[in-house]
Amino acid sequence: MNRPPEYPEVVAPSVPQWRCWWLVLLWLWGLQAAALLTLWPEDQPRLELWLWSAVLPLCWALALALRVLAWQIGLFGNGVYHRSVDAAVQRWWRRRSLGLPVQQVWLIGPAGDVQDNYQGLMAGTSLPKPSKLREASQVRFCCPLSLTKTTLRAPALARYLARMTLELPELKERWPALRGVVWMGDESSQTAFTTALGKGGVVLPEARLPLDDLTDLDALIDAFFHDCRDKDDWVLCAGVISVESAEGTELPGEAGFLWLVSSQGRQVLHRGEYLNETHQTAVGLCTQMQRYAGIDSAPPNLPCNG
Repeated sequence: MNRPPEYPEVVAPSVPQWRCWWLVLLWLWGLQAAALLTLWPEDQPRLELWLWSAVLPLCWALALALRVLAWQIGLFGNGVYHRSVDAAVQRWWRRRSLGLPVQQVWLIGPAGDVQDNYQGLMAGTSLPKPSKLREASQVRFCCPLSLTKTTLRAPALARYLARMTLELPELKERWPALRGVVWMGDESSQTAFTTALGKGGVVLPEARLPLDDLTDLDALIDAFFHDCRDKDDWVLCAGVISVESAEGTELPGEAGFLWLVSSQGRQVLHRGEYLNETHQTAVGLCTQMQRYAGIDSAPPNLPCNG
């Protein structure tokens, strides 16, 4: 889990011991007065005696002024240090709280490429029945877009996703403002996707980013806010996966997705965290992620709530 930066604590300047200073003044002044009265010649004017008796208090006042000056300088430096630390921590939280603004999402999967079907799945509609590929030994959730091949299905899905992307009316006028392509999947499927887009007449930017783990998501969020400054700038995030076999009770399958990421997006994908240290707790991780998202409490079904 990423934690806010920790800075060494500086020692606060000590307050002058006023009582000790006054006791020292009285003790030294009394000692000086006794010495002057004892050793002062009778024929010397008393005015000079009083002038000499003021030397020690003046020296004491100068020493006290230097001590107070050092104390005030220490307080000022301590305050500047703490304000700088607070500002650095707040900058870290603001940076970690940035999210990826997703304007639109398209999906392909066992339910085909009709987006209403996926909205129904998210609303609790029953899942489609598994399809079985020809010459395949294991039942799997398959895209009913190409059920003839048992090998190299990921590149085939990537090419289909590219053709679907080229047909989207929402993107036809926005291609010149594309600032980068982000891909989730293997290199062969990425090559198939970009090649298909190129054949469709789309000139893709050179900026390419992977999206395989949370570290890649962090890099993508930082890159988006660094490079996409104009309101028309956008990033294309896409990916496909085809799992031919799985262990245990897991069911293999395949799917693909496409995100239009721009500053106009209202669905924000916030940074994620790994719980990878023994002294960390799920509650602490959820609390930190709640601060990223700016929410007061976690959703009721999360493990950190009970």
